[in-house]
Amino acid sequence: MLAVRSVISQSFMSVMRKFLFLLCLFPALYATSQYKVRFILNENTAIPHDSIYITGTFNNWDSTANNKYLMQPLGNRQYGITLDLPAGDMRYKFHRGSWLSVEKELDGNEVFDRNVKINSDTTLTARVDNWRDQLFVDKKLKLQRETSDTGRVKLLDAIARNYGFFSEFFNIDSAQYYAQETLKLYQEISASDETSLWEDLGSSREVLANLFSSLGNYPRALELRFENLRVAEKRNDPLYLADAFRSISNTYLSIKDYPNALRYARLSYTTLKSLPPDTEAYQHMKWLSDYQLAECFYGLNDLDSSLFYISQPVNGNLLTATSGMAFKSLLLGDIYRSKNQPDSAFRNYRNAIFYNASVYSAVVNGMSLLGISKLFRNAGQPDSAIAYARSAFSVYENNLSNLQSWGENKDAYVAEVVFTLSEMYKAGGQPDSAYKYLQMATVLKDSLYNNEKLRQFQVLDFNETARVQQLEQQERITAERYRNRIKIYGLIGGLVAFLVIAFVLYRNNRQKQQSNQELTEQKGKLEETLQELKSTQAQLIQSEKMAGLGELTAGIAHEIQNPLNFVNNFSEVNIEMVDELQAELRSGNMEEALAISNDIKDNSLKINHHGRRADSIVKGMLQHTRISTGQKELTDINTLCDEYFRLAYHGLRAKDKSFNATLKAEFENNLQLVNIVPQDIGRVILNLLNNAFYSVNVKSRQHIPGYEPTVTLSTKNTGKGVEIIVKDNGNGIPDDLIDKIFQPFFTTKPTGQGTGLGLSLSYDIVKAHGGDIKVRSTEALGTEFTVILNPGT
Repeated sequence: MLAVRSVISQSFMSVMRKFLFLLCLFPALYATSQYKVRFILNENTAIPHDSIYITGTFNNWDSTANNKYLMQPLGNRQYGITLDLPAGDMRYKFHRGSWLSVEKELDGNEVFDRNVKINSDTTLTARVDNWRDQLFVDKKLKLQRETSDTGRVKLLDAIARNYGFFSEFFNIDSAQYYAQETLKLYQEISASDETSLWEDLGSSREVLANLFSSLGNYPRALELRFENLRVAEKRNDPLYLADAFRSISNTYLSIKDYPNALRYARLSYTTLKSLPPDTEAYQHMKWLSDYQLAECFYGLNDLDSSLFYISQPVNGNLLTATSGMAFKSLLLGDIYRSKNQPDSAFRNYRNAIFYNASVYSAVVNGMSLLGISKLFRNAGQPDSAIAYARSAFSVYENNLSNLQSWGENKDAYVAEVVFTLSEMYKAGGQPDSAYKYLQMATVLKDSLYNNEKLRQFQVLDFNETARVQQLEQQERITAERYRNRIKIYGLIGGLVAFLVIAFVLYRNNRQKQQSNQELTEQKGKLEETLQELKSTQAQLIQSEKMAGLGELTAGIAHEIQNPLNFVNNFSEVNIEMVDELQAELRSGNMEEALAISNDIKDNSLKINHHGRRADSIVKGMLQHTRISTGQKELTDINTLCDEYFRLAYHGLRAKDKSFNATLKAEFENNLQLVNIVPQDIGRVILNLLNNAFYSVNVKSRQHIPGYEPTVTLSTKNTGKGVEIIVKDNGNGIPDDLIDKIFQPFFTTKPTGQGTGLGLSLSYDIVKAHGGDIKVRSTEALGTEFTVILNPGT
């Protein structure tokens, strides 16, 4: 009872010590999950500010003037704040008290969320170029102070883009003025500055093209975009070249010239393929290109091709992705309406209006309402059809600035609506209203697509075609000249080569005997070196086998130690009992003497039993440790695995008394016998187990809290064969090394602790049996080797 109480007391104290250790460890773990992050902001605006706040995922995007997130001035227009933040991914931005004063890019675009991963104390530095509420006043103040022409060009272009591309600030006169000032100033700058400004000039030309397109002057818009294309070709920049092709395609789409629009859309799509696909610029342009191709195919009534391209994923930040989903849903609605699938069409039109709520494009809302109107007309509901068409008409009439900021001409959309209304009133028996809207549609279409504009388009298209043909001709002439020059150089080179070869042959002929003698000597040396390498390799292989034999011997010694201990102990007891027996016989106590003789007999039986057990262990182990004859025999894989599992573990324990690990044997019952060479497959199992024990032993010495070294050996019947699986929870194998582990002499162990032949030999043995060996590893979590054997191998 005392012994039992002692054991219970010790167990209780051990549990309490572990509990107190975890209590002490928990605050430390909690403390390390919080890091000090210092944010430093450089304000690069013309107007300085005192109150700048930081917001992000760490404060649920708090956009109020919260003093907890107020940044402190550090001097020289620099501000800083230090926050205690949890580990993990984080996104953040800066503002001045509300989203109305959030940071903006110089050209007015959204600043993408800054995305960082926090895993230590760190300092993050950022810069702000503009604030939303001061887009124009700040840039105009910068423009007054800017002295360099290059800087002025960039600022003029940024102001032009703000006026021309943002509906809330849209001003056609201001946009045109600043864009023209950009181009005018560029003409005054020396050619040496051209390289740094060509993107800004292209941007300003695109602003003007957008404005002309919104006014219905498509020929002038196309002319400017062709000029951008020539600059992009000269610069040979794939991104800007793809964008130039896309802009030209947009112009042709505006006048419904779908074949030409498709031609330039395909050029844009092809050009994009030369860009790295993992860049943000490529993914954004890829979506625009897919959408444009879908529009072109829809205009050509190739609905399946249109559906294929519009079904591609929308990429970009939240704003562009939402806008993309709005336009995508709109075109899907048109496609399904044309395919006579009204339910799908109606759902997509509704989706388009939903997505459009946050970015608002009058084009999306108007076209969606008109699409719904046509659905009601097809369904025989004229009143609803006319109501939705009138709603579309109101959208276009009341959102002129929004349409123009998207580069769209209001009359082009109104013309389609009034023509649709004319058809509806005609079908409804209201000729007066039908005539009124038909006359309006005719006037609008004449102003957009009159003969003079068509002639200008034809001239521009002819000039561009002639320019392309001229470039192609110049390229052909240049290529022909290059080929002729290569031929001449080839003839001269051939003559020189002939003379050189003749000289070399003459010299080689004189040195032939000397060279042959040197080659013979080198051959002898190489053969001698090769023999030495083969001898060394054989010694290493023998060393690896002997090392495995030594580990088996250590395991055998441990296995027979227990029965030998029993034999020794019972022999000593019998000696003592014989003395007692003799004493009882001398005293004439036959009854006690008889009892003692029975005990001696029982002990002798136990000695015999454990002797036979030791003999059985030795015979069984010798069966696996003798030199392999190469003869295959039907073998119980479970028995083989069980023997080598214990031998490998006790062999390592014999070398390192401090080593301990949890052994898990998960053998499938009724496993079929496999025709193998038991000694060879035993060596494979031993090698894999030794590696597993080595891995968990190394990891256990790292003293990781809660880590318990575990090695699992399991067997599995797959139906086609038998699998032997050795799994450990050690440090695993790095991804860059996993393809090398079966190479001869490759080892990750320190010098002197491995020959690098164990896995190589194991691989060869398994392959010789017609099987396979596979490895799966996760760094820091563990490794799993699977040996696959077929029953008839």
